[in-house]
Amino acid sequence: MYSQRIVVTGGAGYIGSHFCKYAKSKGHQIFTIDNLSTGYKEFVKWGDFFLLDVRESNKLYDLISKIKPNYLVHFAASAYVQESFINPLDYISNNIGGMESVTRICTELSIPIIFSSSCSVYGEVKSLPVNEDSELIPLSPYGETKLLCEKILKWCEKSSNLKYVSLRYFNAAGADFDKEIGENHNPETHLIPLVIKSINKGIKLKIFGNNYNTKDGTAVRDYIHVNDLARAHLNAIEYLNSNGKSDFFNLGSGSGTSIMNIINTLESITGLKIKKEFCPKRIGDPSKLFADIKKAKNILNWEPKYSKIETILQSAWDWHKISINNY
Repeated sequence: MYSQRIVVTGGAGYIGSHFCKYAKSKGHQIFTIDNLSTGYKEFVKWGDFFLLDVRESNKLYDLISKIKPNYLVHFAASAYVQESFINPLDYISNNIGGMESVTRICTELSIPIIFSSSCSVYGEVKSLPVNEDSELIPLSPYGETKLLCEKILKWCEKSSNLKYVSLRYFNAAGADFDKEIGENHNPETHLIPLVIKSINKGIKLKIFGNNYNTKDGTAVRDYIHVNDLARAHLNAIEYLNSNGKSDFFNLGSGSGTSIMNIINTLESITGLKIKKEFCPKRIGDPSKLFADIKKAKNILNWEPKYSKIETILQSAWDWHKISINNY
């Protein structure tokens, strides 16, 4: 594939920055748009940066018109499940409002969209692994916004022939192997950085639920290395560039790992014990969730390379060791 001009909304964030690095390494021109509400200017190292909220439609239209991208990859969103229960209107404003702005512009300018969706569109599934035909019953406002964003893309394609790929991530994890960027949220809500924080700070790790219907009683999730996610987004661009049809795909490792297995493996990697405290289950958290990834393998020519749980945890630990005093 020839060099493409790619606009990346939310490119200063965790997954977006990893995509920018990977796409730049493959010879593409990167233009990051981010309001830095949760991202880091220090993570924008590959391509041009524009400080802008994607909901500022007129400014966004002018900027994208000047850049003239071949593709837009849309990461910009609020992304905390539990926070979405507290502030559902903020999630509607940011996620739906942002998608409306981006889609309207891309429709008018005929720019295909690669959308950062989520496995949260499924909710508590009836059978595992989860495939793309599983019932869509989100359990959180966050999941609802991601599902509505997918519907916006679908209806805009029907009305205007907008092309898109929606990628439903399972649990993004791990860090850049060069230790340039990694996972850091404020406040931190994701399991792996919280486990590492408990090690570094010597504080108790709160585990929400130990009576799930799983082997060890803790919730089971599908963890996928962030570099595998980055590769999948570029594969999606290559797919559309080869006249692929608009579609949606699961992205995961294809297997589940329990919270206790994460803890035990990190204890093995670090040689340190983790203090833990069991708390009641949280609303919106299904017992088990892991992906069927055959569709992405067959159509996007993608499969995970770095998503063994030991690889994920080692990369996360390596990055957090050098970044602990910086973020």
